[in-house]
Amino acid sequence: LAPSLSYFLSRLPQCYGMFLGLTGHRLRGADLKHLGIATHYTESAGLAALREAILASDTSSILATLDGHETQLPAPFSLQPHADLIQHCFSADTVQEIMVRLGESGTEFADKLLKTLSRMSPRSLVITHKLLTLAPSLSYFLSRLPQCYGMFLGLTGHRLRGADLKHLGIATHYTESAGLAALREAILASDTSSILATLDGHETQLPAPFSLQPHADLIQHCFSADTVQEIMVRLGESGTEFADKLLKTLSRMSPRSLVITHKLLTLAPSLSYQACFEMEFTAAREVVASGEFTEGVRALLVDKDNAPRWNPASLAEVTEEMVEKYLTNPAKDWEPLQF
Repeated sequence: LAPSLSYFLSRLPQCYGMFLGLTGHRLRGADLKHLGIATHYTESAGLAALREAILASDTSSILATLDGHETQLPAPFSLQPHADLIQHCFSADTVQEIMVRLGESGTEFADKLLKTLSRMSPRSLVITHKLLTLAPSLSYFLSRLPQCYGMFLGLTGHRLRGADLKHLGIATHYTESAGLAALREAILASDTSSILATLDGHETQLPAPFSLQPHADLIQHCFSADTVQEIMVRLGESGTEFADKLLKTLSRMSPRSLVITHKLLTLAPSLSYQACFEMEFTAAREVVASGEFTEGVRALLVDKDNAPRWNPASLAEVTEEMVEKYLTNPAKDWEPLQF
């Protein structure tokens, strides 16, 4: 279903979300509980028993099962020694100021972070910072891409190349990797009012054509269908290698999540930003609570059998009433969204 990452990162305490979003720092397992991302923690040795207990539980008893298998957290939180530095540096209003503060701190940890950020695309850093500031709704923006590309990306999870973001209008500028160091220096020397002019001056010609251009007609034809089932029928009828790969990808996914995502992206063009965000949040919450997310984690990360047992198991079993529940079910024991 691809819930909004920026929504959750932006709500972590003490600027940890901005820190994680910009640096890509990898957290240890117990850190997820320390930060409140995970609700429970258990040692690896207990995962097999936990898995069996979860599979034997119904939805109403999942939390009690997790409570019964929880183990004590290792201490301390791995980022605790750097908490003050993270709070000070990543609370800055711009990426430029974050990097200035890191440079001024003079610690080994800050130097490593500065080197990490310096290797990254300045454009991506600025976009990520803005995303975590605004926490946008994914469905709102995907649904407004041209020629069914939003539906295609939302359902398949296809990864775009850097230049593709400019082709689709997601990014405003493009520059080759060889020019990133010079662009970084120019951005650091600019003030906020001249950032766009700086980007304009360092923009390079886009590679041609758009990587999905050879498949544009197929994407338009297949992903304009009214249902996920019809999309898969059209992909099967097309007989191309690209369509076959997409069909295999969709066939491995949760039928329920596919239909919900299709519904989200179908409704989103006529909805406001706030309405999209509220609908998306409700859907993500309900999918996690349903156990479908847990089953995906089991198949991919725990047992690694790549054979998820989805419920329902087929698209035909996903009813309209079921989908409506995931989009309109009022939040219970959840803090309402504040805009």
